[in-house]
Amino acid sequence: MILRCILIPIGSGQLLLPSAVIAEICHYDEPKELINNNGVLGFIDWRDKELPLLSVEDALSLPTPYCVKKYHKLILYGLDTIEFYAIRATDMPRSLIVQSENLIELEKIESHNGLIYKVQYESEEAWLPDLSYLEGIVSQINK
Repeated sequence: MILRCILIPIGSGQLLLPSAVIAEICHYDEPKELINNNGVLGFIDWRDKELPLLSVEDALSLPTPYCVKKYHKLILYGLDTIEFYAIRATDMPRSLIVQSENLIELEKIESHNGLIYKVQYESEEAWLPDLSYLEGIVSQINK
């Protein structure tokens, strides 16, 4: 099976997401309303909607980057409770075409809410996040 994916730099690692869950990749603007609650940095405007912006590193207690020259934001489709939300990337995400038989499971992550597996594809290592968990974090923030 061939999957179109996006490799998203965050902090000291990367997330691997299927392209189908990403609505758009945009340049980063600071949130208008700063919250910094449970990893939610605040709210951004996107296509006449106010979306919560999530720092995955903060939300999942992952190492945060020391120096970031230019953040990017990814608009994700919600799966359950919200229509859209945004996450912050520490560099420009890039697309990959992944053949599932070449995706190597390095570690099943049972002790960390929000992450399911650590995988390797070719020379890249990445985490597969639990998108329902991330969406649950942003859906708890009321505007």
